[in-house]
Amino acid sequence: MEESNAEKKSKKKIDTGLLVGLCAIGISVATLFVYIYQARIMQSQQHASVWPYVESSYSNVDGFYLQVQNKGIGPAIIKDAKLFLDDTEVGLDTLFDALIGKKREKMSYQTSYVLGRVMAPGESFKAFSISESIYSAKMDSALSKRNFRFQICFCSIYEDCWTSKGLKVVESECK
Repeated sequence: MEESNAEKKSKKKIDTGLLVGLCAIGISVATLFVYIYQARIMQSQQHASVWPYVESSYSNVDGFYLQVQNKGIGPAIIKDAKLFLDDTEVGLDTLFDALIGKKREKMSYQTSYVLGRVMAPGESFKAFSISESIYSAKMDSALSKRNFRFQICFCSIYEDCWTSKGLKVVESECK
């Protein structure tokens, strides 16, 4: 049996409804990928818009002090802070004993609470300060001969965390 011309034409003809449907599915899939990519970019921008950047440094101007400053554009939540002298973790009294000497019983100093503190952008505070010139000079002189580091682990409001080792900040996980 031979096919008629009408049957041959209908087999060669592409169903336009099917073609339109396949194009719509293709466009929808492409649009989905664009929206996913755009959502990732927006999330990155959102995290960057609250990025804290905490640094610490010490000075011997008007007494000796260790200053902590948030130079970022978002609040910093201080999760951990440690003092290191010659790569050994020390407490504040041990630091003073090692650098100034044990005969410092008359020395007065001020400290600020560091752990759990939320620092606004641009905020700074003195972690500790020594106002007496004789002790601040001893502290400054001794630190110039030793390896001292104040390490702070801080997080953004999105729980992205970094560790500051003075002026060097690296991404990390706070404990």
